[in-house]
Amino acid sequence: MHLLLIITLILSGVTLMAAEQQNEAVDEIVYRVGVLAIRGFPAAYAEFNSTFSDYLTASAGAALSSSQPGGRRIRFELKPLNFGLLFTDVADRLVDFIYVNPSAYSCIESEYGANSLASQISLRKVSGNEYRLTQFGGVIFSKADRNDIQSVNDLENKTVAAANIAGLGSGQMQFRLLQQKGMSYINDPVRLVFTSNQGKVVAGVLSGEFDVGFVRTDQLERSKNKDGDPIDLDSVKIIEPIDKLRGDDGELFPFDSSTSLYPEWNIASLTFVPEDVGRRVQRAMLDLSRHADIGKELEQCHQSCEPEAVEEEAVEGDGKAEGMSDETTNTNGETIILIEACRNVCSTQIIPEATCQATNQNNPGNIFATPYADNISDAAVTTVESTATFGLPFQTSPELALLAHKARQRGKYAGWRSTLSYMELRNMQEETGFIQRQVALPANGTAGAGGMACVRASKIYDAVVCPPGHFRKSLKEVEKGCFSKEVGSIGCPEGMQCLCRPCKKAYDVDVFPIITDSSAPAVGGAGDGATLFTDARLAGSRGCAKM
Repeated sequence: MHLLLIITLILSGVTLMAAEQQNEAVDEIVYRVGVLAIRGFPAAYAEFNSTFSDYLTASAGAALSSSQPGGRRIRFELKPLNFGLLFTDVADRLVDFIYVNPSAYSCIESEYGANSLASQISLRKVSGNEYRLTQFGGVIFSKADRNDIQSVNDLENKTVAAANIAGLGSGQMQFRLLQQKGMSYINDPVRLVFTSNQGKVVAGVLSGEFDVGFVRTDQLERSKNKDGDPIDLDSVKIIEPIDKLRGDDGELFPFDSSTSLYPEWNIASLTFVPEDVGRRVQRAMLDLSRHADIGKELEQCHQSCEPEAVEEEAVEGDGKAEGMSDETTNTNGETIILIEACRNVCSTQIIPEATCQATNQNNPGNIFATPYADNISDAAVTTVESTATFGLPFQTSPELALLAHKARQRGKYAGWRSTLSYMELRNMQEETGFIQRQVALPANGTAGAGGMACVRASKIYDAVVCPPGHFRKSLKEVEKGCFSKEVGSIGCPEGMQCLCRPCKKAYDVDVFPIITDSSAPAVGGAGDGATLFTDARLAGSRGCAKM
């Protein structure tokens, strides 16, 4: 009896613990945003955690939580990914949203399905000028004194450096251009070097280690020398820059580019994400700039709330800082304001004015009511009727506005816009062979026969796509390729990956009929008693052989 009681109590405890864990799990729903960390995981967190964890939780998460049964909280979380993890995490549904380069997005959309929600507006500050761009291109460059390199076709038998074989602005854009010029990007250069970093590409070309470099537009303008100063742009030349290149807005593109322009990075939801969640995230991204603009003004106003600034304003005025009541100053007229009180004044003044301007810009006829400034609470939450996004009210608060400002600063972008088309990326990948039609059902069952799948780059050997009429050498031959006599044993820089002529031209096959015993069955449809062979020495044997 005692034993039965003990077992019952143990089972009850286990059941109770399981129920508590289940309730805890239900109390919070986490959506993960997979971020392609091209500069490493720490850099991805530093740049984008404020956007995809903090800001999305405070905006889309808060809006979704308010309609959840039982008070469940919706939270967003950044998950950094490299090229190896990207496809496995998507296939295993370990991420719900992705922020990746356009090439990677095109692969995922083609292979697994995805919905682009918004495209990034990049912010580039070069030589004192500021540019907001929704597209970028690829640059092919060499040192200015290389008279033997004047055109794309001069890349034959040269050492060419790019960041990654699966990269876009420093890889696939230029690969496509070489193919359009009738060249093989994989076999015509004597050596392809993949540095994993565009800065190393620039440094290697300037030092003479590489003949030619592939980088994205504006990389040269942003590059620094070993002393931390901008590189001398007169020391490099861009190969075949496109004259009068224009962006999708019809304006002249501000940077030289050897290739056509392609859309910037985007955020997308995977197909299993609920539609209402995807739409809330889309709205939050499109609204981020408006929140951030208000946050920037608030930050500037908060700086004036420092004790020295407030005291100076009070002395120059009538003994009170603007917006402060008599209760905030002492009997001697000296300001003894609390910083928090000053910040509340910033909120009550800036948020209504800024959101009112947003309303008027989106509603020229001013058909909606202006913000209710008299009803602003201590938290200064303002709701403005605006048709900016989906015809829904625009809501902001000091906390959300400052979060958006921080996210935009750390992410080094200008904002987000309605999604661009990424179809041209798919065309590029098909042309270069980086996306191919499957002939069999993959192991994970994500796409059936006849579906599209991208070439994986977890191992550089697996990413080698040979031109027509060529076949890939063996793994051992490719790994030793840069140390072979064929290329003069040029080797590979330490810490980098290299390919040296990894493809070999296939020999032509001569096929002709050999008359054999008339009683033998016909093979290959060459006529009664005829068998196809490639050489008379193979008479009596079945099949073909390469010469």
